[in-house]
Amino acid sequence: MGFDLKKWGPYVFLIGFVIAVVLSIAGSGLEESNKTMLLWVLGLLGIVVGLVNVGDKESMPFLIAVIALLQLNYALEIFKTFPALSDVLPIVTDIISYLTMFLMPAALIVALKLIYDLAGEGSYGKVSHVFVGKKKR
Repeated sequence: MGFDLKKWGPYVFLIGFVIAVVLSIAGSGLEESNKTMLLWVLGLLGIVVGLVNVGDKESMPFLIAVIALLQLNYALEIFKTFPALSDVLPIVTDIISYLTMFLMPAALIVALKLIYDLAGEGSYGKVSHVFVGKKKR
């Protein structure tokens, strides 16, 4: 009966999500050292999410979702000019920014795993005969 990180994966994601939301709401009231520490925790939790939570089947949908989140972050800049949204938009923008800080390390890990799977040793054996000229017997 050992420690199984995969069982804790969803909780790690939830903790990272909650920290991102708390930082966005209370971030300006936090001391700089506490904010920095929470950002490091977000990054480390993101690495754990990338290593544990996202499997082979979820890699592409996860990366697409992170790209969509990044695009949303940029798109919200347009709406900053609308006076009707001036009260709520900064909070939403901060939440998305901190979620991005949480998910970028995860996306990096998932992207590197995917690149390794696509171009790693396993792929070389399958296509080496095409480039080297060896014939299969």
